[in-house]
Amino acid sequence: MSNLFGKWITRRYKGKLQSVLQRKDDGRHVFRFHWKDSLLKQYHKELQPPVLRNELASNCLYDLGLKKSLKYLPEIKEKFSQIVDRFADFQATTFNVRPECNLFQALRRPVILGKTKIAGIKLEHTRVIRLMEVLLYSGAEMRTWTTSQLHEAILSRFQIKRADYSLSQLRYDMRKLRAHSLLIRQKGKYSYQLTNNGNKTALMFCLFHKRVYGPIAGSPFLCRPVTQKDQGSKIERAYERIDRSIDRLLNLIAA
Repeated sequence: MSNLFGKWITRRYKGKLQSVLQRKDDGRHVFRFHWKDSLLKQYHKELQPPVLRNELASNCLYDLGLKKSLKYLPEIKEKFSQIVDRFADFQATTFNVRPECNLFQALRRPVILGKTKIAGIKLEHTRVIRLMEVLLYSGAEMRTWTTSQLHEAILSRFQIKRADYSLSQLRYDMRKLRAHSLLIRQKGKYSYQLTNNGNKTALMFCLFHKRVYGPIAGSPFLCRPVTQKDQGSKIERAYERIDRSIDRLLNLIAA
C-alpha cells in the first residue's frame, strides 16, 4: 500500500487500510485497495472481448497531496496515472516470478570476493527469508533502509528478542544479499535497497518458502502417510497424491 500510494504508513496513520478480493453474483471478481478515502480497484469490464480495468477514485485529494479544483486537473491525472502504473508494474513483477537458469542452485553456491568467501543463500535460512520479507512488504521501494532501521523492523515484525538476533547477524545476512547483487548500497550513504533482480528473487524465495517449502516441511507427513482412501481431509489426500507422484518420478529417474 505504501508503494502504491507513495505515502509512508506509520503508527500515527489514521483511516482505512484494507485490501479485498470480492466475488460478484455473476462470478466476476473485483480486487479493491482502500487507503484512507481513496479506492483502487481492478475488475473485468464487460466488453467484447472482456478488458481488465484498473480504476482509481478519491474523495479527499488532500490525502494524496493534491488540491481540489479544475485548474489542478492535469496534476491530478498525472498523480492518478503514476499510482495505477505502479500497481500494474507490481503485479507484472509479482506474477512473473519463476525459477530461471537454476536460480536456487546458483544462489546456494558461495561467492568469492577477493580473499573472502561468502556463504550462499538457501531456503532453510530463516533469517535471510525474514530480511527479504521486511524489504518486500514494508514499503521498501519508497526509501532506502539503514541497518538499524532494518534491525528494528525485523524484531518488531517477527516478535524476536534482541538477544536472539543481533546487529552483527543482520550485517552478515545483508552481506550475503550484497554479494549476490540482490541488495545495493546507496552511493555515499550507509543505506540499502533491493535491486530489480533482488526484488524478483526475494519474491520468489518468500512465495516458495511460504507456499511450498514451509507447508511440506511442517506437514504431518514427516513420517510416511497411511494410505487409507476414505479417511483424512482434502489437503491430506492431496499430499498423498503428491507423495505417490514423487515416488513414481524417483523410480523413473532411477531406471
